[in-house]
Amino acid sequence: MQKALLVLILLFSWFVSGCSEERSNVSGEAGIYSIMDARGKIVAFHKPPQRIVCLNYSACEILTELIPLSDVIATDKWAHEEDLSNCTEVIKDIPVCEDNVESILAFKPDLVILASGRGTVLGELLDTIDVKNCILQQPENIYKIPDYIKLLGKLVDNEAAAEKMAAKVSGYLKAERDTPRISGVLLLHPNGGTGHKGSMSNSVFETCNIENLAARYENFAGNYLGKEQIVALNPERLIVLDWSFGGQHKSAATRKKEVLEDPGYQSIDAVKNGRVIILPMKYFNCNTQYVINNMEKLKKELAKTV
Repeated sequence: MQKALLVLILLFSWFVSGCSEERSNVSGEAGIYSIMDARGKIVAFHKPPQRIVCLNYSACEILTELIPLSDVIATDKWAHEEDLSNCTEVIKDIPVCEDNVESILAFKPDLVILASGRGTVLGELLDTIDVKNCILQQPENIYKIPDYIKLLGKLVDNEAAAEKMAAKVSGYLKAERDTPRISGVLLLHPNGGTGHKGSMSNSVFETCNIENLAARYENFAGNYLGKEQIVALNPERLIVLDWSFGGQHKSAATRKKEVLEDPGYQSIDAVKNGRVIILPMKYFNCNTQYVINNMEKLKKELAKTV
């Protein structure tokens, strides 16, 4: 009886020891980590990606300060648009990848980073051929930028650097500052007035203590304000957004000239006082650490119109 009991004890000890060792091997396996992307999909890694095709220009801006530049083997075309992107000089030697499966496969990536919306269908196609991809939701306003930065840090396994970057942005956004109020400003997109309440650009205006006339609207019919609405708002300052959307629209200089010469705009204060200025899109559509520098430049440019 005692012998049988001893055998049972030894078998139990062996079983527990074996299970513990197995759990230890699994939990201690080097480099395993994961994140959840904008689709709710878990993207897992055994090691940090080193061949990244980044078809998300804002993610590209953050990655240039989190990982070796050599790990980004291709970007989308928007990352090279100077009026939209803040890292054009840094990535000037990195090739452009078209947003299609054939172009992506040519680069042999171990990760493809996409933007939600336009990248969702492409991500689904990449899933069918087992190309690892991650779709990221762009921040809705500047206050969500720190979390976006930290998510990128987790994606490339450099959370420490991302935390530091995010803390710098958070500190800037929370800082008390005595910025003079600038009134009566309206953004002019090629399709009309823009910057409704709740938009990224409106959060920029709020932080810079700039009155955004478009914020009187929760949203716009067709997403843009028409000429009659712009005239009714009577902006003191008009900002013509400088970005041609890859050549789809007229240049900002041409659009400014058209506004100044348009008979329908002659009654508004911005035109009468010559306060129609051109500023790059990236000042109002930045989802990264560059938001600090862009907002400081915006305030300086608008201060010249006071």
